[in-house]
Amino acid sequence: MSKICIKIGGNALKDDRRLEAFLSVFSNVMQPGDQWLMVHGGGPVIAGVLDQYKVPHEFIGGHRKTDAEAIRLVEMALSGAMNGRLVRGLLQHGIKAVGLTGMDGAMARSEKRWHHDEQGTRHDLGQVGDIRGVDTSLLLTLLEKGFLPVVAPLALAPDFTAHNVNADMFAAHVAAALPVDELILLTDVEGFYRDINDPASLMEHIRLDRDKKAIWHTLQGGMIPKLEAAEIALKNGVRQVRILNGARPASLTEWRDGRAGGTLITGE
Repeated sequence: MSKICIKIGGNALKDDRRLEAFLSVFSNVMQPGDQWLMVHGGGPVIAGVLDQYKVPHEFIGGHRKTDAEAIRLVEMALSGAMNGRLVRGLLQHGIKAVGLTGMDGAMARSEKRWHHDEQGTRHDLGQVGDIRGVDTSLLLTLLEKGFLPVVAPLALAPDFTAHNVNADMFAAHVAAALPVDELILLTDVEGFYRDINDPASLMEHIRLDRDKKAIWHTLQGGMIPKLEAAEIALKNGVRQVRILNGARPASLTEWRDGRAGGTLITGE
């Protein structure tokens, strides 16, 4: 029996066609006896809601700046629209899914995150958090009863307000706390590249102790927290991390069948 955490990004969920394609493949990938945990993002939906309410937003270092006005809408998008839609779809495919956020049962506690750029300047990200503790008791109870927890990346701040947490980082901390055997991060590209302009330069296997410095300069946007998330997971009990293309659901089938795919990340 394996424990697997999969993080699905908002791009794979932003329309019914993409969601159904993912769910059809995912329901066939699950093997009897395995325990799965799902963490989801919601970038495009969050951006749409913020635009609808004319709330400015930007990304700094791969993290969405979230002020007090924006956090209310982020909560609405993640725990309402995104989580509910995903859980309903999983139930339709015969999967016993339960929707949660990291605040339920005080599962995930966080502290304020600050971003430091290459010049050493500190940037205030607002109500964005770094995970500082995970209580797995609720998750383990659900897993042992055969449920699939579907968790939105919101964490409990020290003042009991919500912190928006990057979904990759959230998944890494939860995966490490359980711990799981493998963390799968779905994104909209095949994996990490030595040259982002050359599809043939896909790195099939990254060893963090050997390759991290070599590829760091090639990373942009959302791929930065993915590498950070992989490092957190691997240093805290997760055996391996894999980056797969969530825009191509067949990549999950290839992974299940042992045909590799994407980028495998190990500690050494």
